[in-house]
Amino acid sequence: MFQTKVNGKNFEIVKNDESFLINGEPFEWDIVKISEDYFHILYKNKSYRAEVVKADRATKTFQFKINNKIHTVEVKDKFDLLLEKMGMTSGASAKINNIKAPMPGLVIDLKVKAGDTVKFLKQ
Repeated sequence: MFQTKVNGKNFEIVKNDESFLINGEPFEWDIVKISEDYFHILYKNKSYRAEVVKADRATKTFQFKINNKIHTVEVKDKFDLLLEKMGMTSGASAKINNIKAPMPGLVIDLKVKAGDTVKFLKQ
């Protein structure tokens, strides 16, 4: 199961064998890969040309151009949903303000992004 947000609208997607259910409804389409980032889609007797404009797999955020209109898609898989349910967010998005060593003198390495400020507090 996946939860997606497409241009601000939420959808629940379930994959069954070769088909998909979107918000509980069957989704029937035909998709053909034209080249690396280009696809041709037939849906409800209409033709669509799709292009992957941007794919950030770390944040699971994608931008598609479908018939010259940009669509932003955010995807959460079952593991993201489980972590969210447990009150845990992605480690990449969490900002750490204080780092404490388990024993004095045990911090061996500390990497800091350029422009960030680091203060060492003695406790």
